[in-house]
Amino acid sequence: MPVISNNVKISLFHSNILEENNAVRSSSVAVQHYEYTLGRELNVYGEAYGGNSESVLLAMVRVGSRDDLKIYYETLNNTYPTSYTFVMNAVYDESGHLSEYDGALVCEGYVVDVEESFSRDSASEGVQMSLIFRLLLTKMEFVGSGRNVVQRFSDWD
Repeated sequence: MPVISNNVKISLFHSNILEENNAVRSSSVAVQHYEYTLGRELNVYGEAYGGNSESVLLAMVRVGSRDDLKIYYETLNNTYPTSYTFVMNAVYDESGHLSEYDGALVCEGYVVDVEESFSRDSASEGVQMSLIFRLLLTKMEFVGSGRNVVQRFSDWD
């Protein structure tokens, strides 16, 4: 399969970038895949009502070293929600700080499952580590460029 792009399209930060302005490239990991389902009850007119149904976000990230895995395993024992931010098309300044982006998805929730995956890369003859984690969502915000919150979901029952 040919390489389409060498640029990271989605980066994951272990914090809410709207609350903290110290997002640095070195503290992010590359996202290979993420998915979630968000559902609400609809009335006969097709309008949403009531709270959102429980939702789990699944994400697969590329991990540089075994030390990068620690944060995911540590959050498995948390009794409070953890924040994660998926940043689309991030641009960094000379010092490596996040300067702009096309959009972001700020999630808060509980890590409920973590699994590791290892594969050999024949081109670089190295081992590629990937991690899949599942996050039981308590809050989700869609953020446009310029830090404008576009839509917020936070009323899971």
